[in-house]
Amino acid sequence: MCSNNSGCGTNEDLIPEEEKLEIKADKLCPRCNTNNGEVVLRLKDIYCKACLLQYLNHKFRAALGKSKMMRPQDKVLVAFSGSHSSMALLHLLQEGMQLSSHKRILFSVCAIYIDDGSISQVSISERKANNAQIATAMKYFDSYFTCLEQALEPDNMKLYTDVAELPLEQFAKDSEINKMFQTVTTLSSRQYLLQTLRQNLLLQAAKKLNCTKIFTAETQTDLATKIIANISLGKGAHVPLDVGFSDDRTGDIITLRPLRDFSSKEVIYYNIFNDLSPVHVPSLATLADPLASLQKAAESFVTDLQTNFPSTVSTVFRTADKLSLDLTSMNVNNTCLLCKAPLDTRADLASSSMGATRFSRYVSNATREQLSHVIISSESPDHASKVTTDVNQTVGSQDIPEKSVNGSEDIPNQIVNGMQYTPNEKVSRTEDNEGPDNLQRSLCYACQYVVKDMTSDKDIGEGILKKCLQEKSLNEMEDQIRDFLL
Repeated sequence: MCSNNSGCGTNEDLIPEEEKLEIKADKLCPRCNTNNGEVVLRLKDIYCKACLLQYLNHKFRAALGKSKMMRPQDKVLVAFSGSHSSMALLHLLQEGMQLSSHKRILFSVCAIYIDDGSISQVSISERKANNAQIATAMKYFDSYFTCLEQALEPDNMKLYTDVAELPLEQFAKDSEINKMFQTVTTLSSRQYLLQTLRQNLLLQAAKKLNCTKIFTAETQTDLATKIIANISLGKGAHVPLDVGFSDDRTGDIITLRPLRDFSSKEVIYYNIFNDLSPVHVPSLATLADPLASLQKAAESFVTDLQTNFPSTVSTVFRTADKLSLDLTSMNVNNTCLLCKAPLDTRADLASSSMGATRFSRYVSNATREQLSHVIISSESPDHASKVTTDVNQTVGSQDIPEKSVNGSEDIPNQIVNGMQYTPNEKVSRTEDNEGPDNLQRSLCYACQYVVKDMTSDKDIGEGILKKCLQEKSLNEMEDQIRDFLL
């Protein structure tokens, strides 16, 4: 037991649940003092139907107005999934386009739906039924449909205006993307990979349709879950891009989150009062255990907070919203080939955690003879340093596995994560742009671990990375030609 007399281990230290307010039959809405209250938000705020809809419409329009990023000539691509939040987003845009002239939304809107049922093992008949409902919900806008498999073919991507034209039979269970997801061993990595591929596919579709903005329907609750999950997955450096109002990681196309100030409860009541029914589309984590993945655990935690302590969820979200990118610790000139965010894997800094991790992994797998003299070249030749290790002082009496990083007893010319380790001679980086080490070096910290989470059949998983590598080479060639012309 605790020797402290402070009440540790008792219920005295627990935060009391916020008192819930119950609406009486004759309780009037305090905003209009006319209609009876129908909804209680944040356990204390009472709204009638009319006041709630007016409040949510104003919040949506204020989010767009305060950003000062929307122009009348903009073309917006809305990512639609059939969920409560995406249904509310489309309806808010539709209502905004029907208002009076001085308040009407002037930018044009089109919507896209990405079918990812193949990796969720959903039958074709069920996918067709879900797609028909999705098409009905999108009927008021120019609608486009595609499959997740198109993410592996960015050059030959096809968008369909009729949902019945989707080639669902073409992408069977043995398709390339299904094989790739089967090689990923954990649900956390599969969910992260799915989210990243969907994001890349949205960017490709926006370029094809000449859209300048992308709207996603992420609510405050969704973003609070994303904050906790992404930090757990190693994407803490990119939190400002992942949860901020705008995400401009690609430069030419900006992703906006106009529902980021909405709670999930507000979105649900908005749909109820407007007779909007969401479309339930099974996903990778449907019916999964709350602890099956980091994302599911974070979702369960935030949902419980939202129920009993709604103000805490807002605190998590607002705290992360104040963070900014630390460009001094990133390689801003290079972006991750998978998620397109700036690389956060610089190892040339004096206090780089990535450099420490790589050195620790090497030391843990090296033999005593290999640890006698180790020379490590960092990401920059200017930071190359000689590290002489006394085995007796470093590892003491602990035994080290008799194998090197790549499973060989010989240390010369061993390359790990783009770093070359050789005793008693100066080390240079590999210039092989086709090897797996180069692919790893071109990924951010979180994406590296997704690739490492794949089984031995990595050639399937590296297919998309090699396509990204080719895209990077083309971009570098374009920059060289542009400089030459200037």
